[in-house]
Amino acid sequence: MDENESFDVSLKPCPFCGEVPEEKHCDRISEAYCISCSHVNCEVMPSTQWYATREYAVEMWNTRKGKQTTSNKGE
Repeated sequence: MDENESFDVSLKPCPFCGEVPEEKHCDRISEAYCISCSHVNCEVMPSTQWYATREYAVEMWNTRKGKQTTSNKGE
């Protein structure tokens, strides 16, 4: 992707409260990006780690784990 192209991927809503997450950008020492939910009614307020690119931070936020089930086989 060259510098004239923009990375425009929609952020998924917060998996805990359904609100729109917030993008954070820090450029004090080096570029860093984080996605988090800080909605007042969100009991979990999840956040990604800080990543070197916005694209990767968005990718990590939008990644959802599948529904996990436990098996009682062998008990």
